[in-house]
Amino acid sequence: MSIKKIGLFLFSLALCVSFAACGNGGNNQAAYDIYLAAQDKSNSVSSMEMKMSMDMTMEAEGSVVNSKMDGTAKQVMRSVSDIDMEMTMNIETMGMSMPATSYYKDGYVYTKVMDQKTKMAMPFDKFLKSSNAKSLEFPQNAVKKSNVENISGGKRVSFTIDGKIMNDILMEMMADSLSSLPGAENLTIDFGDIDYIMTVDNDNMLKSAVTKFDATFNMMGTDIKVIYDINMDIVSVNNTTVTFPSDLDSYIEQQMP
Repeated sequence: MSIKKIGLFLFSLALCVSFAACGNGGNNQAAYDIYLAAQDKSNSVSSMEMKMSMDMTMEAEGSVVNSKMDGTAKQVMRSVSDIDMEMTMNIETMGMSMPATSYYKDGYVYTKVMDQKTKMAMPFDKFLKSSNAKSLEFPQNAVKKSNVENISGGKRVSFTIDGKIMNDILMEMMADSLSSLPGAENLTIDFGDIDYIMTVDNDNMLKSAVTKFDATFNMMGTDIKVIYDINMDIVSVNNTTVTFPSDLDSYIEQQMP
């Protein structure tokens, strides 16, 4: 099985969970209302820039591999059919560094991974799904406990989210990535509970989020435990621009599978 494919899938899963949310203590309803308000607020902005960093520890058959990812995402949305987006990341694992950049412009996804440049026609919703950048909405019944704390300029909201309830939701979101893995039909994933802490301003605009969880993958009889620690910060709202490279016309076109 390709280690590169497994690694990219594990990082893709982390992106999926970390975009979960693009005082009074212990009140699930109050916390969940703030979570929904933050999602509505994020969906209403015309542009946004965010930074994300992640530490990932993979344990399998007595071996431990530590990896790190840093990245940024920028989005400008003039209408549902007129959207610009840029996502950059650098993955460091097993002594290697893998930089990657994706752009979305005029109905095309442009991707540069190391020195390979490709482009593909793709509707924007398909691009979000394939990159796992589409916001995940966790249901209220998945919240095991929560807390709301007043802080300077806003609130800090903490959740413990039931991993078993989230399992089917996450597996559905990851369907495209899963299908590319050898032996995917025999893959099982058990998610641990997700600890999620978000901070919002006084208008319920998301400012930062910390996500911690673990998952155990069984791939062809081998258990792989992965521990994630993800941090995301909103850099700017309604004041973001996307600058495209001048050589997009040199990217090699591929057909969408």
